[in-house]
Amino acid sequence: MAAPSPTADLAQRSSREYQQQAQLSQGPQPATQWHFISARPTSKLEERRNKALVRAHVSRRSWAQVITEPEQRPTPQTSYRSHAPETDRVTVDLSGVANLQHQERLRRSSRPRRKPPPPIFSAISSANFSLDPFETYPSDLPHQFIDRLMPSIINQTGRLLQPFRLKDRNERWGIFTASWIRAAIHDRAMFHTALFASFFNSRLVETHAAPTREELLCYQISLQEISRMLQDTKLATSDEAVQTVCCMAFHGDFVVKRLRKSPRQGPFQTLQMLDLYGGTVSSSTSHTRGMVSMLRAKGGIGQLKIDGLPQIVCYLDIMCANREMARPVFPFVPRFGNPEDELLRIAAACPFLPTLGTGFSDLDRVLNAKQVAPLSTVLRCMSAYTLVLEAFAVGIQHLPALGLLAELRNFVQHSLLSLTPRGSSNSDSVPPLFEMCHTVAIVYSWIVIFPAPVQAMPFHEAAMRIRELLDSDQADSYWTEVPWLMIWIVVMGAIASLGSCEEQGYVRFLSRALQRLNIHSWTVLKGRLEMFLWYSRASDLDGLDLWQEIVQSRI
Repeated sequence: MAAPSPTADLAQRSSREYQQQAQLSQGPQPATQWHFISARPTSKLEERRNKALVRAHVSRRSWAQVITEPEQRPTPQTSYRSHAPETDRVTVDLSGVANLQHQERLRRSSRPRRKPPPPIFSAISSANFSLDPFETYPSDLPHQFIDRLMPSIINQTGRLLQPFRLKDRNERWGIFTASWIRAAIHDRAMFHTALFASFFNSRLVETHAAPTREELLCYQISLQEISRMLQDTKLATSDEAVQTVCCMAFHGDFVVKRLRKSPRQGPFQTLQMLDLYGGTVSSSTSHTRGMVSMLRAKGGIGQLKIDGLPQIVCYLDIMCANREMARPVFPFVPRFGNPEDELLRIAAACPFLPTLGTGFSDLDRVLNAKQVAPLSTVLRCMSAYTLVLEAFAVGIQHLPALGLLAELRNFVQHSLLSLTPRGSSNSDSVPPLFEMCHTVAIVYSWIVIFPAPVQAMPFHEAAMRIRELLDSDQADSYWTEVPWLMIWIVVMGAIASLGSCEEQGYVRFLSRALQRLNIHSWTVLKGRLEMFLWYSRASDLDGLDLWQEIVQSRI
């Protein structure tokens, strides 16, 4: 006879533990008369009978809890109720209506107050989403174990797919979140992957400790179910399989890297869980590659039908490309409409930073108009997004919802990274000024637009590449044609170099450049920087520190 597998043994032990805890908490159970009802009644009479039986069962259950409450109350020595005044107690001396009213008041005051449900549960309820009480979870794990994790799963899904418009908060949130939960509740692989993600995120936020046996169990079951799905030709490229592998791809290893010095960043670092998935946790390389292969076999990201799944795949794609300064694999798939038109429309209503982005018009005089057109479009979108951030900081009316803000941010970052050359062979045909502007724009995006954790962003690699381009022979002519654009490039390169061996070299380089252009104050320098891409709320302190180092270097 074969020995039971470790997975089955662990599941059985977990099940027995939860069942024992449940039995101990419920106490001795009296003999119960069972009534079997159908989940799908065939007539109105049968439906009314089922409702009556369910209500009777709930009533008996509530009365049983009331009976067992005195056994669970603390002893008089440890209970604060033992110090209450004698007049607060109900005695038989009270009579008539006063007695009934007093007992009613006591009954209401002793009734536990029901906490209001989180917004995500209200949103799902308004979207007519509910779990079938007669349906079981697609898992062999105990229900008490799963019920404890369901709120966390729903909340995490809601944070990744936030409401798109303020007026449609409930509807949008309910549609996307409910579609994911519905899909997971009917698929064994997706369900266990969601359980694993819940454990993983809880451990990440709370302790960073080693994974528990329950997390390892869910991870092992998820891998087994994914292997089973991939062996079936019909399931291998299904939406459920892609969603399962995508969820696993989000959860790689913890990024443990401490920086001596790093650039300061702008707001919304936690939007769409960017602080976790953007750098605190790396993506799983094997699962990411598997997801890419599955989507290519499926015919592309546009073939996904589960609501919100194309956007989550795009988000994962952007974060992976962001860490490597590479091109995204998939095209951007918006949730609604045209993101560029929406971004420019919102920015047009923001009367702030009037000179932001105006200095990039000099690129048309130096570079080929056809070649610089895509870069100019992206720089214009980056300027517009910066205006939207300033609108949030000032607190003007009619601000976009956070879901829309995340959509616009992902669109801008995807468009910026898509300008990256496809291979090293094509880099020779790209003018140095184009590559410098593009690399510096990526540095700016890491600070302001897509502020992922700095320990995962290659700031120092970007600073080294910018310095190599600044030292090229062709860069000398740019100081005559576009001197202020070159100053912006050097300043952003210096901020990216903070804490690296290139930092002091940038300080000396910038000091000589500012002397040639007769810039002798931080106010004048900042005014020039704001003609390109510069967000004061994020980078002014770094700029001031850099200016102080330049002043000290001249002494």
